[in-house]
Amino acid sequence: MKERDKSILNFIIDNGSAGLYEMLKLFEISRRTLYYSISNINRDIQRAGEIKRVEGKFKFIGDSTKLEEILSNEDKDFLDYQSRRNYILKKIILGEDLTIENAASFMAVSKNLVVQTLTDLKNELHHQKLSLAYEGRYLIRGDELKIRELFIHIISAEDFNGRLENNRIKEFDQRHDLQLTDPSKYQLLQVLNLLEYRISINSELEKYKFEEEAKVKSYYKDIQNLTTTNLNSKDRAFLTIYICSLSSLKPQGDPSQINRLVKKITTHFEFRANIKIKNKEQFEQILERHFLYSFNRIKYQIPVYNPLLLEIKNKYKETYNLTEAIITDTKVFPELEGIREEEIAYISTYFGYHLKKQQRDQQSKKQKVLIVGNQGSAISKALEYQIKDNFPFVDVVASVSPKEVSHYAEQCHRIISTIPMTKHDNVIVVNPILTDDDLELLMEELSRFALNTNFNIETLMDIIKENATVHDEDKLKKQIMEKLLS
Repeated sequence: MKERDKSILNFIIDNGSAGLYEMLKLFEISRRTLYYSISNINRDIQRAGEIKRVEGKFKFIGDSTKLEEILSNEDKDFLDYQSRRNYILKKIILGEDLTIENAASFMAVSKNLVVQTLTDLKNELHHQKLSLAYEGRYLIRGDELKIRELFIHIISAEDFNGRLENNRIKEFDQRHDLQLTDPSKYQLLQVLNLLEYRISINSELEKYKFEEEAKVKSYYKDIQNLTTTNLNSKDRAFLTIYICSLSSLKPQGDPSQINRLVKKITTHFEFRANIKIKNKEQFEQILERHFLYSFNRIKYQIPVYNPLLLEIKNKYKETYNLTEAIITDTKVFPELEGIREEEIAYISTYFGYHLKKQQRDQQSKKQKVLIVGNQGSAISKALEYQIKDNFPFVDVVASVSPKEVSHYAEQCHRIISTIPMTKHDNVIVVNPILTDDDLELLMEELSRFALNTNFNIETLMDIIKENATVHDEDKLKKQIMEKLLS
């Protein structure tokens, strides 16, 4: 359960009930966001009951004992629908043994919850013109490419912290100098396993619109050596295009083409938003870097997981909608046809962050921070979003993979990383999705460093609480730090 959803639920439970406007003001959210959170909460606590609006107040209706049991086990992996959905969907697509009983046992949830998850999944697939059926085992019927894209979206969300031991992939990568990252190699292995199974049940692709473009890739003829499964021309093209979309240490697109694309996007954004982007050249260089390493993924419409998609669409709604309106105009940007909403969200964050910086206009007073994610751009960008949202008094120099740190280390005061980095002594190690402990650690370390004293925000908060009532501690901390560092 998300921290905000948890806070809303706790507030309702602790007070017996809560009014609509009371919560909108307390949590500083819109009516739409509140109802979205209530919907998420009800999905996660459905075994115990639900939050209902009764006589103008939101109340919990159900079994309080079961609710306490759910909340006490909320740190388990499968309490949210998305995790259950991904686990079940992946097993079905790969043809692995799945029963209600073994799924409930593995995920440590009730059989009723597994049944409800399957029902929700069936409805979700129906909207994508796919169907979930049971014929001695669960299976998905429909367009084969859509089924494979579901699988790719799932594995793009998975963490990989080890090293891949697969000689075929290693040798292929070296032979063609692809320089794939370790997470990319791991994802490729899973896609090879996917193809092996799908072809074994005669679920080959019958058409693939990027087949001709795949044939001009330098490694197209060598693709068959990645697997012992015989690939038809459509499956060979599919695998070729998928590989060219994976994260690597080499740029994917033509720099001059991407330079022109970014300048056109920026110009249209300025015109539509009626603004002038300051430090435009620097901004365009940052946006170019994003496209250089994601262009093939965007061009060939390969799914990618964006953990902050909904939050970006809600929090930066105007920027997201404007970005979407601009880059989905295929007459102006035919090379971006079919771009996915996850990609639009990533691009919109660059504009959102830059405009937010312009409003503050205090770059020289901020300490410079480097963000490092163990899976490269997607994880580091997600972490950057959280850092900027919670610590507006810092300036994020860049969001990079561990191998790129040396290029930026001298430009920053602090490195915020999801993995330990023994070569640097100014590193703060946190989780990819910041926990309350991470936020407290960052607040203490960043504030002390920025003020160049033994100042401790927690000590100051203790003094304030002794002499006054604090209604929103986190908000007060932010306001204090912004004032001290402005």
